[in-house]
Amino acid sequence: MDRVYQNQIALIQQGNLLLGKALIELYSLDELSPYLKQKGKGKFGNIVEALHYGIQNNNRSEPDVANLGIEIKTNPLVRRADGSFAPKEVVSLGMIDYTSIIDESFETSGFLRKNRKILYNMYWYETENQPIASYRFLLVDLVDLPEEDLKIIKKDWTIIKSKFESGQADSLSKSDTHYLAAGTKGGKNQQPKEYRSQKGLKFTKGRAFVFKSTYIKSLLEDYELTTLSNGQLGFIKSSGKEKFYLLSPQDNGDIKSAIESRFKHFIGKYDYEIANHFGEAEMFALKIDKGRWHWNTSLILTGKKKKNLSSHLEEFKKSGLTVKTIRVNSEYYPAEEVSFRTQDYLITEDSTWEESSLYFEMSKKFLWVIYRQSSIGCVLDRILFWSMPEEDLNTIRLKWEEYKAFILNADFRPSYFMNDECFYYMKIKDNKGGANKEFDGQKVTSLSHWMRRAYVQRILLLNGCLSIEEAIEILVGGWD
Repeated sequence: MDRVYQNQIALIQQGNLLLGKALIELYSLDELSPYLKQKGKGKFGNIVEALHYGIQNNNRSEPDVANLGIEIKTNPLVRRADGSFAPKEVVSLGMIDYTSIIDESFETSGFLRKNRKILYNMYWYETENQPIASYRFLLVDLVDLPEEDLKIIKKDWTIIKSKFESGQADSLSKSDTHYLAAGTKGGKNQQPKEYRSQKGLKFTKGRAFVFKSTYIKSLLEDYELTTLSNGQLGFIKSSGKEKFYLLSPQDNGDIKSAIESRFKHFIGKYDYEIANHFGEAEMFALKIDKGRWHWNTSLILTGKKKKNLSSHLEEFKKSGLTVKTIRVNSEYYPAEEVSFRTQDYLITEDSTWEESSLYFEMSKKFLWVIYRQSSIGCVLDRILFWSMPEEDLNTIRLKWEEYKAFILNADFRPSYFMNDECFYYMKIKDNKGGANKEFDGQKVTSLSHWMRRAYVQRILLLNGCLSIEEAIEILVGGWD
């Protein structure tokens, strides 16, 4: 029988016993042993719920602590090369009920009933062979989904529901939504399940609602990493940081439409006209600020010059939406190759592609802001929402595995894959060149990720930037 908690305070007090500690410090081996024999991917979460919270494992549609309407989630964090923590994986929020979803509204949905309030138990996953009883808890807190997030989550949920209604559930992708996604569950050998749609019975893989890792990562920013009284690391609630939102109430949680509405008044205008609209014409008059096109993007979205919009705006931060401002010629060939953040060298035998910073970066959704060169200046041509296709992500995965082998062999180079027949490579971003940082006692190069210009051009042309006939004529050759 489940332990009964009379109120939230009692539940949180029980949770706080975990902070900065591992189960082995709270429970004896005799108490742990029966639970450690369990099998399955969710083993550790089941142990925490049963042993620590006194809630037996179940597949109920109601929250774990039903009388309080609170779900308990136990999820791993990994430490990045810069010392920060990030989610190891998405947070699963329960299987999608194929028999009921098309008859539900968001407000009465099983998803919202189960996940409106979540008690997170986030622990430090250090190595693959680490005994699970030694996982140390870094953050324990109850999170009630804020209204700003609920509007976007509702929009995401509605998109997922519509795929089931139209019989297109098999085409669901994480790039379809922003905070909430429909992740596949059950492995490669899973038999497709039958579901009811407006077009009759259909089949698809088992799917679960999940919060994207970018959404969970954003939650960590409400906390400060500190040394606890027992000398261990832990997150405590911060005093409160100012947050900046793009969406207004009339946007109804639709991030894409909100962005499009901000840009529509400026499409077709010259770059200097846009800057002048915001009182920043000097940027283009002097022509010495290489970031002036990005500043235009920032001014359009926020009214201010902000360097990193993906960190500044809450909706971008939580969805992982990343801005790339790109200048192209009349055939949409970029003026420069497109760069991404710096690659870290902290790779071990246990490192996996799905947990790498490169996967985290390239699997995001991108907002491309395209300026097209004309005889008298650059015109804001269009914006494009884009996610990398799985086939291309797999190509980068293979390159990352090659890179991993190089690093494990201490084969440090000033660039990687530059001469390969591939749209992706790594090289230094600034103009200094050579070895400019230290790792493992050796001088190494600060390497950034790059996409070749021809690859970017193909994406633009395949997304309707020119007529089909014009695009076909251009789309030939390799990645030169």
